[in-house]
Amino acid sequence: MTESVRMQREVVRCASRLAAGRPLHVGPVTLRPRFNAVATSARRPVTDPTAAGGYGPETVPDATDPAQHGAEAGVWTAASVAALTVPGVASITLAEAWGRRGVVTGDGVRTPTALAIEMLR
Repeated sequence: MTESVRMQREVVRCASRLAAGRPLHVGPVTLRPRFNAVATSARRPVTDPTAAGGYGPETVPDATDPAQHGAEAGVWTAASVAALTVPGVASITLAEAWGRRGVVTGDGVRTPTALAIEMLR
């Protein structure tokens, strides 16, 4: 987790130089990648033709990081926002709002990440 924070700042600094004054919009900032950028094989097709399994990204196997509702994730989120807040960054999109991968769980419990975001306001 901590290694990524340093790289986040470096990435937005480089992107800001490339943007040459245009605003940067960063996100989504999440623990687990949204897709496998270095995949060596195709994704397996979904075989459930019904809606029983759902449609949202939360139904993708291994898409939810088990650490994202822990205290460390809240600290990581605050550190990420600090790292990404550099000249040229106009907005930062953080995680999903609610549900299995949200900062508020499906049953309404605010996670440490939600509390960190509230403190950043």
